[in-house]
Amino acid sequence: MGIVSRIRPQAISQQVEQIYREAFGAGSPTSSGMSVNSETAMRLITVQNCVRVRAATIGQLPCHVMERSGRMRNKAEDFYLYELLHDQPNSWMTASEFWGMAEAHVSLRGNFFAYKAQLPGRPIRELIPFKAGQMHEVKQNADYSLTYKAVVEDDKIVSAAYDDGFITTTGSQIKEFPQEKIMHLRGLTLNGFTGMNPIQYARETMGLGLAGEKFLARYFGSGMHPGAVVKHKMNLNAPAHASLKATLKEKMQGLGKSWDLVLLDEDMDITFPPIKLIDAQFLELMKMDEAQICGLFRVPLMLI
Repeated sequence: MGIVSRIRPQAISQQVEQIYREAFGAGSPTSSGMSVNSETAMRLITVQNCVRVRAATIGQLPCHVMERSGRMRNKAEDFYLYELLHDQPNSWMTASEFWGMAEAHVSLRGNFFAYKAQLPGRPIRELIPFKAGQMHEVKQNADYSLTYKAVVEDDKIVSAAYDDGFITTTGSQIKEFPQEKIMHLRGLTLNGFTGMNPIQYARETMGLGLAGEKFLARYFGSGMHPGAVVKHKMNLNAPAHASLKATLKEKMQGLGKSWDLVLLDEDMDITFPPIKLIDAQFLELMKMDEAQICGLFRVPLMLI
């Protein structure tokens, strides 16, 4: 029984349970036995490399606001949002950091959310990004408008927004935000208003990669893979055993002695255990998994 199951009351919803899973680092189970979510997938170096490539590429591209003048398009540098989108979306992030973070959220979760901070009746002053997993639900209303529900801790989003339209309270709670207050960037969408989470749909591939890395770490950590086994017909005492081992290492160990001739006396026999990872085609499996992950993020394999 997992930690979520132990702390979950009977009336808890699946959405709240998912928040608990994200908070405790749990994720959807896979056939490989690994739990996969957007956080644990980043432990896989291929996923991290793909996300870093996408975030760095988008982050270094300038975000220009353009205006049409006849058949020409010119930079609208006098537009009130130009500096916000092109230079600095908020007081602590550069535009490169902001758009790189947005791309990382879209790549790992399918959505990026930011709060439009403004005084009532005034222009937008800042774009405050929501943390990963902070958005609880996106709901489409009967008039096709959207309502956003986010987990707010100590009302940081609201109090930093210079907006007294919401009641300020302390502690963590789920708060609703109207559509005009949220900047929402979507990835591939299946319902038209929320992006699909690519990690959830590819969790078996991610789980296979995580399981392979864990297996390799345990394989090399245990150290039970000798390079050569020498069999002696007699039972040797401790001094004789140490002397024979030292003699064999002196004759055989080292890169410069590879493929050198070795003579064994006293009716000894030597064998070289095969590498079982080759028999299991482990390297080919890892390469296939790496190629599949690169295809998911649409990143050329040579870039990572």
